[in-house]
Amino acid sequence: MWERMQRWAFDRFKEELHEAFADHLKGRGVGTVERPADEDDMAASLGWVLLDRRLACGATPARLYAELPELPPRERWLAGRIAGSQLGVHRVLASEPGAWIELEDVLSGTRVRVDSPNVSLDAVRWTVLICRVERGGPVPALWGGAAFYEPHEEDEILEELRRIAHEHGLDTDAAGLAAALCAGAREMVCFMPPSRLAERTLCTLEGDPLVFAQATWRLADRDAALRALCATSEVALRPAGRDGRDGHERVFDWLALRRDLLARRPALPPGAVVIETTPLVHDERGELQGGETTSFGTLTVRGTLLELACLSEQRLDAAVALVERTLGPLAVHVGRQVCSFEEARNQLGGGSAGGRAETASRRRRAEPRGEADEPFDEADARLQALVCRRWMEDPSPFLDGLSPREAAGRPEHRERLERYVRMFEHQSARARHEPLPGPEAAWLRRELALDCEPAAR
Repeated sequence: MWERMQRWAFDRFKEELHEAFADHLKGRGVGTVERPADEDDMAASLGWVLLDRRLACGATPARLYAELPELPPRERWLAGRIAGSQLGVHRVLASEPGAWIELEDVLSGTRVRVDSPNVSLDAVRWTVLICRVERGGPVPALWGGAAFYEPHEEDEILEELRRIAHEHGLDTDAAGLAAALCAGAREMVCFMPPSRLAERTLCTLEGDPLVFAQATWRLADRDAALRALCATSEVALRPAGRDGRDGHERVFDWLALRRDLLARRPALPPGAVVIETTPLVHDERGELQGGETTSFGTLTVRGTLLELACLSEQRLDAAVALVERTLGPLAVHVGRQVCSFEEARNQLGGGSAGGRAETASRRRRAEPRGEADEPFDEADARLQALVCRRWMEDPSPFLDGLSPREAAGRPEHRERLERYVRMFEHQSARARHEPLPGPEAAWLRRELALDCEPAAR
């Protein structure tokens, strides 16, 4: 029936719809030799042309088709349902893959469970969807494609709706934004959050650009230098035999307090990806512990040489000062080297980041594991628990520099804290085989005394 509606509409309003369809694809930068239109592009543009774009008479092509007197009753009813499926912005509360999704309208707060054999396969808790809910039948259902967004991108969607509302002279309350969604359907069916367009940049925990930095010193007295390093509170000697090194090498972790680094970290630019290296140990209960420190780099004594490896020029400068302060005349600076992270990876023979990640992923699934090895799901659960505990205590610019635990005690931060927790829950759900977050997310809500409504299953 959808195909018959398309044929009728493009035959009946041939010039107008063909031009509108082509303009919509062109406006998105697709439909060219360099960027051919794919199935999603075609579906989004067709949906807008037939269901949202009004003709000179004030009606949409879909509505006119549904009112054709010659249609059989069943087809008229189906066409009417499709013609009435308005674009909406919805949060996913729960889903059963291959069956249904429970949605909450971001603008009105109303909830509805919809049949969804396809979109439900990828929708997890707090996914944001721009999609169409088809009503008027025995069970609400999704019609057409759905655009997926992360929880933090909800603000960007609302900001775009406010822009459209101002452009059309509409209010910016819930009703005004709903009207803006209809008026700006052309843009919203293919909305791309600005943060997604930002260039991805790697940075350290303290927010500095990530590079691969090295420095070398020649030691005048190796034993005296080792004693001086062991007496320095800023570095910690790794246990003997760790990393498969021979007894002639000594490796020191250069440590810094995580909370101090996070507290003074500036706001990160869109697209920033933070890389952190942290020593991990198991406590007596088998729980992973990361402590309060993070690794700033490593210092390796190899023969009469002291070698530093770290991940920013700022850390390199600080390391040079540390060695001068700690070893003094015992260490003679030989040289330093700084290169991009990608250059260092290629020099080590690793190839592109994507190739390494893909290989590692396949190896993880395919390699047999010994009987003494910990199952991946149990290991992942331990790591998730550690991430959750740290996340609770880490200061966040999203919470004005407070940690989630600190923000939980301040009523003015409760709404923002709830939204921040949703980001964590969403990531937890995406990492699992089910569409709901793991037990660590429930523990987090209990610790923060946040409402924990039962997820429908």
